[in-house]
Amino acid sequence: MLGSSSFEYFIGISLPIQESRFVLQLKQYLSAGRHLNLTPAHITLWPPFLSNNQVLLIAGLTKWSQKQKSFKSVFEKIAVFKQTKYVTLVLEPNKSEPFKLLKISLGQTFPRLPDFSNFRPHLTLINHIDYQKLDQVKSQVRALQIKLKLKVKALTLYRRQPPGRWQEYQSFPFKI
Repeated sequence: MLGSSSFEYFIGISLPIQESRFVLQLKQYLSAGRHLNLTPAHITLWPPFLSNNQVLLIAGLTKWSQKQKSFKSVFEKIAVFKQTKYVTLVLEPNKSEPFKLLKISLGQTFPRLPDFSNFRPHLTLINHIDYQKLDQVKSQVRALQIKLKLKVKALTLYRRQPPGRWQEYQSFPFKI
C-alpha cells in the first residue's frame, strides 16, 4: 500500500459517454480470451505518478485548466508500444500537436511531475499482445476502420483506488 497520504494518479482526457461505451465494447471484442483492463476509456496524457499533496495538485490543475482552449481531434492512427515481453496496441491522434502543447504546458506548470518527454498521448485498445500475434491483431483492428472524433474540452485526474482499479477522480474544464 502506498501509505495514507500518497496516492497514484494519472492525467488524461475522459471520453464522452457514447464514445466511452464504444471503446469499452471494442476493447471487450478485441480482448476476447485476454485479460481485460477495466480502466475507464480515456486518452492518456501523463502516465501514472505518485503525489502526496492532493490539495496542491487539484488547485494547480484547476488554475492551469482555466488557461486552456478546447480543440477537436481525430483518433484513427494505429500504433504500438513495445515492451520486453509484449506489445500494447493504441490509437493515436492524427494531429498530435495540441496534445503535445498540453503536455509541455503541464510539465512547465508541474515541474515535479516525472519526466515522460518521450511519452505519446494515446487511447489504449489492447494490452499484453504477444509479438507473434501482433500482425494478426493489427490487421483485425485495421479492418474495423476505427475513427474516433472528439472535442477535447477538459482534463481528468484519475486516481488508483483499492484494490488497484483506476477511477475518474476530478474533471478540470477548459475555459474556452
